[in-house]
Amino acid sequence: MYFWKIKKLKSQLVDQPLSDRESLPYVLVLAVFIQLSILASCFVEGKKPELLLDFVWVGVSCLGAFLGTLHLYRMNGGGEGQHFLQRFLAIGWVVGVRWSVLFGFWFFFLGALSLSLGINFAEGALWQDVALSIPLMVFYYWRTGVHIRDVSCQAT
Repeated sequence: MYFWKIKKLKSQLVDQPLSDRESLPYVLVLAVFIQLSILASCFVEGKKPELLLDFVWVGVSCLGAFLGTLHLYRMNGGGEGQHFLQRFLAIGWVVGVRWSVLFGFWFFFLGALSLSLGINFAEGALWQDVALSIPLMVFYYWRTGVHIRDVSCQAT
């Protein structure tokens, strides 16, 4: 399982697709992270899930994931492409880890700054959160698509 070295992963995927056994760790890790993110959003202290903006944020996230996955499918060659699931899971995981490191420091800084200024963000989604999530999703799917296209073009 790769965590950072995308060139080695891409090289492996060009030579041969991941077997189901090699894909399993990526599926398991993604499933755990998805569940943790859902639980975290449900149990944030003071959060009021009935806020309309929370539902807008969920809708934007779902639409982004749907359109992003379609984009990745097309970057893999669409209906003519091969091994989409293996490429999406493995490359998406590595790009996600990189994304988390890149933006994690930024979010930590913003959180520390907001706490020092006495701003409380625990009362549901703010329109700024929704607006910020859109370019972050676009960045993630764009970078993942670049790598999937590279593998797809090299494999044919």
